[in-house]
Amino acid sequence: MSACADVVCVRDKSGTLEVPLVSRASPPFQGGWFLQSGAIFNFRPVAQFVLWKLFREAGVCRGGIGDFINTHFKNTTAGLSCHGVELILPPLGVYRTAAHDCLPGKIADTLNVAYLALWPADMSFGHDEDHAAVRWVTLPELLKDANLCGHWYPHRLATRALQIVNAAKEGIVA
Repeated sequence: MSACADVVCVRDKSGTLEVPLVSRASPPFQGGWFLQSGAIFNFRPVAQFVLWKLFREAGVCRGGIGDFINTHFKNTTAGLSCHGVELILPPLGVYRTAAHDCLPGKIADTLNVAYLALWPADMSFGHDEDHAAVRWVTLPELLKDANLCGHWYPHRLATRALQIVNAAKEGIVA
């Protein structure tokens, strides 16, 4: 089992809340729509790792985590925001996932801690070389198609994040 940190971005585009999903170019979950995520492979604060992974997978930055942290978090260890992207605490939760599209006889068994981030509407969002495409989805799209992502985990987190941000926007305690 490996430990992963994942992030669900939500942006408000002209009054419509939406979440970006990326199509994975290779296993695990190849061809499915997933969240920005990655195996935690270093000894950095998880919040900084999540922001680095998010910016890298969104095509906003290149390079390693060390350079990212030295550039953006010189004077702090908190690292809860960067370039207008705000990481919301506490995490959305801890989940266990499994993917069967790995090497023959292997399963990608992960323990995932999931975060919510608010992405500025005017900031570009693309994808890196590990992903084939990016698409933005809304809560009605997710509620209409329970298999939109191809796996329960990104679908559940995207739905939950949009519900939380929508409730906060409307002043409802979620």
